[in-house]
Amino acid sequence: MLKYFPISATAKKSIINFIVVLACYIGLIWLASFVKAVTGWAPIIGFLIKLIANTIRLYCVVGLVVTIFYYFGIIQE
Repeated sequence: MLKYFPISATAKKSIINFIVVLACYIGLIWLASFVKAVTGWAPIIGFLIKLIANTIRLYCVVGLVVTIFYYFGIIQE
């Protein structure tokens, strides 16, 4: 799993790294949602932006789960 979520591997080092990684994923979710809200009204471009934003949000949610599981030792490298 860490091959697809390399930033999650840095969370194991300390609690500060863990919090920074979580903040990065949450920030990306917020940014993707913001871009989707701003450009979502356009007919064709809006559909593409919504598709890309939803893919980014899904990646970030899975990344959050992988980070938490990796930090607490539920999954290994």
